[in-house]
Amino acid sequence: MKHVSVGTEPQSLTAWKTAERVVDQRHYDGSLPTLVRDEIRHARVVDQGYLCPYTLRSIQALEPTAGDLQPRWDAHLEHFVARSDSRARANHHASLGDVAGQRAALEETVDYGNLLACVNRGADLPYGAATRGSQTLPVSPFQSDCETRFCFSPDGRIDAAPGAAGAAECIRILNLNHESLIGLRHAALYSRGLAPRRPNGSIRPRLAPKVPSPTAARQLAARIVHRDTAGRFDEFCLVIAQVATAFANTHS
Repeated sequence: MKHVSVGTEPQSLTAWKTAERVVDQRHYDGSLPTLVRDEIRHARVVDQGYLCPYTLRSIQALEPTAGDLQPRWDAHLEHFVARSDSRARANHHASLGDVAGQRAALEETVDYGNLLACVNRGADLPYGAATRGSQTLPVSPFQSDCETRFCFSPDGRIDAAPGAAGAAECIRILNLNHESLIGLRHAALYSRGLAPRRPNGSIRPRLAPKVPSPTAARQLAARIVHRDTAGRFDEFCLVIAQVATAFANTHS
């Protein structure tokens, strides 16, 4: 899981909140315009360094269509606190005549600090936000220590770090050990000489990626956790950094 800063919400979202005065329409499924949703998605993709915080996969651009005012991304706008939970609390407050409580619960659905951009827009992947539904995640990408709660192995698997509360449950809910995602992580490690076998399990051929020296592995680990000049993180950067560090420590 990749840490995500709350960031600054798009001006269009702020303007919509100011203009929309009808309490029971001021929420994500109410009167929020599609254009504002697109701007939220674009802002989140950029804030996140073009990386899905759940899967660490790169978020890819879609082909533009006529009339697009924002770049199009293969990303689903994910509510960390599920909309169904927010609506249930809003309905409860409404039944009590608590307008302020109702508004607060509904506005949680358009709180920029509750929104994430996750692969993929079609929501048909067998892992990540597509498998979560409305289940509660015990670890949040907005928590500063979220990255330390998971550990990766050279075969591409993810596990809970020792003593990391909630990490195993997140892995289960998001299906982060799905074989296709394991394969993608393994391929990323293999391409950098950090996995002992090809992704299909066969032994390295003669032209396999060069195995790095301990020094080179440490340099890779230090570099890859930072954005590039375009503001992007490398796909699976945390996986590569962690495995490279372990490799360097083992081979020193």
